[in-house]
Amino acid sequence: MPDMSARTVCLWLKNDERLRSIPVIFISGLQGIEDKIEAFRVGAIDYISKPFQDQEMFARVKTHLELRRQQCELVSNARRSQATDADQVRVVTASQLATIFALAKLAEISRRRHRFCTSSGFGLQQDAGRAAARAESA
Repeated sequence: MPDMSARTVCLWLKNDERLRSIPVIFISGLQGIEDKIEAFRVGAIDYISKPFQDQEMFARVKTHLELRRQQCELVSNARRSQATDADQVRVVTASQLATIFALAKLAEISRRRHRFCTSSGFGLQQDAGRAAARAESA
């Protein structure tokens, strides 16, 4: 590339949040290990040395496209799962609050009944006996 090196273009893409996810494959006549390592360091996903075979390049591009598709699918599934989890937490929380409210009401009713029985001279056993007698006569 006459005006900009591949390294510079890759860095420019990877530093822009909107373009960061664009996969970059270096195709270069440079064969040194340092050049290849530098390409990966700046964000390349692959490095193809010249001369290359068309079939090799197409196979690598196809592989990287499939990896990208799977990565997007994983992200989508994770988001869906998080939304489902949040819905389930809301349902459980609502159920817990309803249970707490119902138990509080039962406790209040029990407390009032106990207070009534104690203040009126009826014991709980006498009250239970009268309820049983009413049930038998009915």
